Amino acid sequence: MKAVNNPKKSGKYLLLTALLLIYANEAFASQSAVITLAFPVGARPTALGEAFTGLANDANATFYNPAGLGLSPMASTWKTFLPDTSFNAVATKPRGEFGVRNRVWAGFDGGLLRFNGRAWENSVSYLLNPDDDLQSIVKRRLNIDDESMIEDAIWEIKKHNDIGMKTYALISSALKDNISSDIFEAAQKTPGSLARELSSLPPSQQNLFHVQSLLSDYVDSANVNTFSQTIVELFATPDRHLEDLLDIEIPYTIAIEDTVTAMLLDDSERLWIGTPKGLWRLDGEQWNHYTTQNGLPSNRITALSTGRGGVVAVGTDNGAAVFRTGGWDTIDSEHFPHPTVTSIAITASNAIYAGTSKGLLRKDNTGITVLDTSAGLISNSVTALFYDSQQRLWTGGEGGISINQGNRWRRFRFPDSYIYTFAEHNSGAVWIGTNQGVITYTEGPAKVSEDGTAIRSTPEWQTYHSRNVLRGDNVYHIAMHDNDVWLATDKAVQQYDYAERQFSFFYEQLLPEFNLPDLWHIYLTLVYPTEDWGTFGFFVNYINMGNNELTSESDVVIGEQRSWEGVFGLSYGFSIKEDLALGLNVKYVHSALAPGVGDHGEGVGRTFAVDASVLKKDMLIDNLDFGFMLQNMGPRIFYVSQDQADPIPFTLRLGLAYHAVQTPIHDLTFVFDAYREVVKNYQDDPPDPFWKALWTGMLANEDTRWTDELAEIILSLGAEYWYSDFVALRSGFMADYIGERYELTLGLGIKYGNLNFDWSYIHSPEGFMESVVNKINSQKTGANGSRHGQWRLSLLFSF
Repeated sequence: MKAVNNPKKSGKYLLLTALLLIYANEAFASQSAVITLAFPVGARPTALGEAFTGLANDANATFYNPAGLGLSPMASTWKTFLPDTSFNAVATKPRGEFGVRNRVWAGFDGGLLRFNGRAWENSVSYLLNPDDDLQSIVKRRLNIDDESMIEDAIWEIKKHNDIGMKTYALISSALKDNISSDIFEAAQKTPGSLARELSSLPPSQQNLFHVQSLLSDYVDSANVNTFSQTIVELFATPDRHLEDLLDIEIPYTIAIEDTVTAMLLDDSERLWIGTPKGLWRLDGEQWNHYTTQNGLPSNRITALSTGRGGVVAVGTDNGAAVFRTGGWDTIDSEHFPHPTVTSIAITASNAIYAGTSKGLLRKDNTGITVLDTSAGLISNSVTALFYDSQQRLWTGGEGGISINQGNRWRRFRFPDSYIYTFAEHNSGAVWIGTNQGVITYTEGPAKVSEDGTAIRSTPEWQTYHSRNVLRGDNVYHIAMHDNDVWLATDKAVQQYDYAERQFSFFYEQLLPEFNLPDLWHIYLTLVYPTEDWGTFGFFVNYINMGNNELTSESDVVIGEQRSWEGVFGLSYGFSIKEDLALGLNVKYVHSALAPGVGDHGEGVGRTFAVDASVLKKDMLIDNLDFGFMLQNMGPRIFYVSQDQADPIPFTLRLGLAYHAVQTPIHDLTFVFDAYREVVKNYQDDPPDPFWKALWTGMLANEDTRWTDELAEIILSLGAEYWYSDFVALRSGFMADYIGERYELTLGLGIKYGNLNFDWSYIHSPEGFMESVVNKINSQKTGANGSRHGQWRLSLLFSF
């Protein structure tokens, strides 16, 4: 900043302003004005050594990389999981208070998967006890009496954990080589099934007698003894055994190994799964199995619905049944217009609606009624049913939907469509899954006519399909998880991740070594996501420099003014695709370093600046994110006259973030930033504008060498570890060779519900890292110590 001079009176800068300017000159090796534009913000990023450009996943992105506002979790975005797989159903469970577990279940033709918040799993871990065996483990997990199903479950655990599989493979190969396929075909066996029987023999029965008894129907008497001896010898193959393990994975295939036809979570968070071979319920860690022996009209389950008090309605290909405390109530197929139930729903009064291909059945306290198009249905072929929070019954059929509230029906036609499912978002919007994508229905604003009568509102519709965001057009099932929407389609599982608004407050006391209470820095941010137009952010970056005395030319105190700098800005981030976003900041700068010094507003500078940035997820390899920003592009600022204008700190920022570990319990991320101020000043001429400084301020010339230019790059490294999405430990290191800053940073984060608390601390005593820096340049003395002991505090609120 050029000096402020006035022939009538002069500004006497107090120690606060002087120290800050010295601090800025040393800490940033700055050749520019408006240090607030370059001051790092946020306790979380500063704990990472100020490396946040490649991460940019909270409200601090408004400073480090506004492109982060355009991607999840800052923006409402579509995510695709398990592409090129057809899914039939999804069910969700609310987030845990201290972590993300059991979030989403997805069913397909081959069984069941669970999304744990980070990855998809087909099993659950189990820590073995000393007295465990596979049969006892299975019997604790499966509440059934069918021994063949228990044996199948044991075999599934063996396969999943590779227990005894070497022995099984050798036996299977020996059977193929020594027994003809005709013999297996006649016995309705395969080499694999017989090898399973043999390898499953308990150790006490792995002898010649028991092996011969199993092989006698396949091998002639002359050879059975020799071949049985060969099999017995294979039992001695070095292999993996249960007693060798500390824990095992229990696959969901111990229960669900067939096609999932329907799925839901009830009020008690019990998972109900329909299959062609019966109904399963997962209650905690135990599976229960219901079939016709328990009261179901058929084992082929076609539809599920849940009501109050744990009531579950089940549709089958032979009528329906209702589960209440104490057992099953069956609705015989003779009451239905067609025996196969395509969809089912329960009202608040526990009335049952069941759809069929020939009409809709209603069962309540008054009896059983069959409804068709004459009653208001859009089609007699009822394919989907839903009862919403406004006590409306939604009926889907071929060609559209019908909505019933009281005695009134509203019908909406969707040409050439087939309705599969309904779900209601907590915003009140109803999502409709069809064979042409998903349609959202939102009630329009209520209107009243001049005579005071209510006017039916026009609903607002929105469509998603394979030509904009969906991977497949057939949306078979929809489930809501808190504020998010999950879809099961014929091509993938997809999530519409509704972003939450964020408000963040950051505070730091500057230069604690000098004990200056009037020198402090705050950053306020509000981030507001929209559904269709990206995410907006509003921020204030403010440094208070304390009060300064004004004196006359004779050194008489004539007044006092407060020195401060403020940056007021608007951020915007929007996605180009699921993993790529662009960002923009527009900032107004007000720098009141010496307000009131001159007669014509001298001592106060004003300008504006613009940032432009990009953020790319999974850059080159999975889990590696890349960010880049051109920061503080704008005109020069002056305090006295334009002839004394200074450039603002135009900066290039490049950042990487690598997500090394991502599990429900452990999350570890490494970050790296490299950034440099690009300014070109001259002794007698005005400084270059920022666009010209890109080459004049960075390229070597007769006055500088390439090594000198590279030395101006500030490097930052950081690591962040989250435990159970509740507590975070952070550390970082920043190296500023020219500014003589070498800082070790530490930080702590706590997340409780929608509130985040973050704290960071700088360890950088004078002379810190001197021995290392001396090896590069013997004239360097290590850190200048200006920020040693400085701490930062942030509070972030999501709503």
